[in-house]
Amino acid sequence: MTNVIARNLLGEEFIVSAQSEQTLELNGNQSIQLTIPPNKINNVFINEIDSMWEIDFYGDTYTIVYTKKNTRGSSFHIDIRAVHKALDRLDSLRTYERFDGYINSTDAFVRVFADTGYSFVQLSSFPSIEIEGLGDGETKLESFKRLLERFKAEFYISGTTFYLDSYIGRDVGFEYRYKLNASNIQEETDGTSTFTYARGFGDYEESEQNVLEKAKLTSEYESPLAKILGRRHAPMVAKGSYKTVAAIDKAMKEVVDNSVIISVSADVKDLRAQGYPYAQPELGDRVYLNDKRIDFNQEVRVVEIKIDRYANGNVRNINVVFGNQKLGRRYSSNLSSAVTKLNALLDGNLQLNFDVLDQRSKEMLRKIMSVDTELTLDNGIYAVDKNNPNNVVGLNSAGWFISKDGGNTADVIATSDGITANAITSGTINTANITIYGGTSTDTYISIKNNELNARGRYTTTWQGDTRTYDTQIVLQKGYIKMRNVDDNRMLYYTQHGISTYADGTQDESSGTLEFFSYDYDPIRKGVTLSSVGGVVAMRSGLEKVIIDAYDSAYIRSKEQRVKIQPRTSVSGNNTFEYHVVDNEVIGNNDGIIYYGSENNPTPSVGLRFSKAFNGKTLFVTDGSGLRGTGNLEVHDMKVNGRMVGDIQAINDNVYARVDNALKVVSKGNSEVLRDFEARNAIMNDVILNSVRTSTPYENTYIGVGSSELRVTTNEFYNDGKPVYRPVRAESFVNASYSEYKEDITEWDYDALTVIANELQLYSYKFKTDVDLDDRHINHGLVVGDGYETPPEFVRSGGVDLYELIAWSLRAIQQLNDKLERMQKDGKK
Repeated sequence: MTNVIARNLLGEEFIVSAQSEQTLELNGNQSIQLTIPPNKINNVFINEIDSMWEIDFYGDTYTIVYTKKNTRGSSFHIDIRAVHKALDRLDSLRTYERFDGYINSTDAFVRVFADTGYSFVQLSSFPSIEIEGLGDGETKLESFKRLLERFKAEFYISGTTFYLDSYIGRDVGFEYRYKLNASNIQEETDGTSTFTYARGFGDYEESEQNVLEKAKLTSEYESPLAKILGRRHAPMVAKGSYKTVAAIDKAMKEVVDNSVIISVSADVKDLRAQGYPYAQPELGDRVYLNDKRIDFNQEVRVVEIKIDRYANGNVRNINVVFGNQKLGRRYSSNLSSAVTKLNALLDGNLQLNFDVLDQRSKEMLRKIMSVDTELTLDNGIYAVDKNNPNNVVGLNSAGWFISKDGGNTADVIATSDGITANAITSGTINTANITIYGGTSTDTYISIKNNELNARGRYTTTWQGDTRTYDTQIVLQKGYIKMRNVDDNRMLYYTQHGISTYADGTQDESSGTLEFFSYDYDPIRKGVTLSSVGGVVAMRSGLEKVIIDAYDSAYIRSKEQRVKIQPRTSVSGNNTFEYHVVDNEVIGNNDGIIYYGSENNPTPSVGLRFSKAFNGKTLFVTDGSGLRGTGNLEVHDMKVNGRMVGDIQAINDNVYARVDNALKVVSKGNSEVLRDFEARNAIMNDVILNSVRTSTPYENTYIGVGSSELRVTTNEFYNDGKPVYRPVRAESFVNASYSEYKEDITEWDYDALTVIANELQLYSYKFKTDVDLDDRHINHGLVVGDGYETPPEFVRSGGVDLYELIAWSLRAIQQLNDKLERMQKDGKK
């Protein structure tokens, strides 16, 4: 079966014959380049192959991102470049929602792989990080790379799953030795940003401008290489979230130590044809490097692999790049005489490419590799995976083994002593014939027999302050799990319905049942029900909230008794709110009551009673008896839209009725029929009346005014300083003249006649009104105002005092009478 298949956008597949170069980078790109010539195999599709086609290449799928047709004379070939389909998928999607804050690794990578068609598995645990601007329109591949750096994680892809680990690859015993199987060794050193010294700052507000003055923590770091290269300052390491000097030191050390990288690569020959098929490199492998030229012998990592293949699939060349070694590591070996004991030099990985041979397995390989086939016969039978020679299966008279690293290490499958269970990875063990058992006693064991897994043991734990040793048993059988407390004979069952203390979930026998896929409260939608008949069902949080959050209605029900709510149970009083329903005469028209009081007192203190039917829809304030209208209501402001029945009593001095129009007293049965308003005193700014009468016969009616006047006007009253006055009609007007009402009383004999005769002018006039009437009545009398002759003695607040005018007239009459009498006396003379 061919290892290279091309697939067009319609899903049609074509065999490909082409030279190839595959590039695999640790935590980086994975790509292939193919050179496709025209031939009998390729002519079927060569003129149609284009971008977005897919290439199945030795077990992985790649997406074509570049194609180019090259001609040479009358011939041509197609160059294509393809990237791993999974990485191309991440690069083609974006996350638009922005995230800022602390996040754990699971939630972070869920954001990356959501809606991609790919999943992830974490093989290591990673601490939470604080990140800014995750997503915010960036591609999922960009987010993925950021998270790999922040969590310090590495990945590899298998099928549609990304596997995340602190380190990928294997710990193997390979040794890479110069000139053993390597050529074209090249060493590169990047010193464009070489640092040997850094200053760090921490514990300050991120918004602060002057970090040097505001930072509460400071530190500095100097590399041992400073003694050789001198101080080369790195950029300032500053972050407000650094709360310890150790955190600052770690960040400074990373900046300085990672500032210079040495990279060494080499071409590796494929020695499978020469009898060395096992020790082939894989990304992330931790292998040993030995190069006498640089006096180096330590462990390094494989960070990049390039594999060139002929069109027939045979490997032409393998180029391996090893992990970066920092400058300090290199100088620590070559300059030890110049700098005494530089044992504080930097950790790192040297990038060197050498051929791989496992020293321990060389002798065995030379003995057994005699033919170029997948099965080798030499002191046994050895089977080698054609595509991955690291996978080996061996069988000889001593036993049967398998290896994942070319024979460097092996797992024994079977020997004359028996079969090793560690090597079993698939197939079926029939426990109807074999019992799997482990343990040392009858009360501490685990067994698998027939269709039952049974585990029993003892453990000591503290549960709600009570420390005990429990004898427990777990049984997995018939599709459910049973957990048993042997001492107390308590059972806990996990079934397809949920969790119950009895297998059938019978509520009257069960301590409690947590039922999933429950239809108890909705006949259509599946729900969750926690129930108990004989016991109490409780939810409790010792230090945090308990939340009931429903999109639809939230119900709290009690079948026979009241519903009680007790806030602040830490204070004294057993303070309790109680919700209760009381029966009425008509079934279904029950009243509802909310009580408040002490739970220890059988009669609550106060409550509100809600009526369905009595006297309309009514709310009563009740005492602990629950009877209507037996409690008191105290309010600051009260708004009444309809009727208010009963008495109103002020707490302090006044009761306020706030209206925008009129306060009306009407009939109970008809709001259009006005009723009487009775009060001892009524103090009002404006009063609109049809009539005023005494409350009892033969009593006086008093209208009180202040230090000014009682005025009768139109309904506009003062009318912005232009009042229009109206007549007053009565049987008579009696001026208060009783001596008890007066003081400073003296006889008055002023010459009123002269004033009336000489200073008083009578006028005819019409009163102004708000209605334009041509037939208004013509009045005669005095006029008060500038230019009008009206003695000031008659004027009171812009009007004429009729009682004063009568008094002056009476005085003038007296004077006329005196004159008449004198004239009569003079006539007699």
